[in-house]
Amino acid sequence: MAFFYLKIMIKYSLTFYTDQDIINELKNIHPEFKTRKRTYIDPRNYLICILIYKFNYTEQRVADLFKGTKFQIDRSTVAHAKTKPLELVKDAGFLENIALVYEKFPFDIPNECKMRFIDKDIKFTLTNKQLCRINNYASNSEVKKSTAVNRLINLGLRVLDKNFEDMGRMKELFIEICNANNGQLPGDITAGDVTRMQELEIYNWEEYENYLKKERSTYTEAELKLIADAKENEKQKEKEPF
Repeated sequence: MAFFYLKIMIKYSLTFYTDQDIINELKNIHPEFKTRKRTYIDPRNYLICILIYKFNYTEQRVADLFKGTKFQIDRSTVAHAKTKPLELVKDAGFLENIALVYEKFPFDIPNECKMRFIDKDIKFTLTNKQLCRINNYASNSEVKKSTAVNRLINLGLRVLDKNFEDMGRMKELFIEICNANNGQLPGDITAGDVTRMQELEIYNWEEYENYLKKERSTYTEAELKLIADAKENEKQKEKEPF
């Protein structure tokens, strides 16, 4: 009987932890330099997932934990981060990257995020144009109007979630570039440069330009002209997007 109780106590001690334990671990896993490598991002996202779904932290409250550090993130980044463990729960690379933190803080990652409303009957007003579009969608899809509305809401939410994810990734990337350049965004940087810097994992502008010079030394004059023209066209598009 004593052995049985001992096993229960050991199991309890392995699964019991507080939100402060998670916060401390988030600080402990910070690498020396800011990085987008999954060996850091996956454990960070897993710990954020625990704060959100186990301890009911808001996205803004989690973002505030990073405020004033070189790893500062905003709420949209947290919104993206908290869903990644749900998407990657069966990914071998993800499971390998979170192995150490999972051993310390075991948590059953939810398959989906459910939200309950006391009143599920939400009433809202549609314009005639909106109602006509819903009727057309329902008719073309051969479904009831209620089903059409449900599908359209889900579609809109998926698009919104995707936009938040893209915004979160882009903001985090720009913060990383600023941190590597004395808090300033290089004046000549283009969207193409941002993408290339992320691919190379080189965020300091001087280091990036030196890398490009070495790379260009292998190009012919014709190839260099094509690259220069493409970069100029890209700058013009950014100035006049429409």
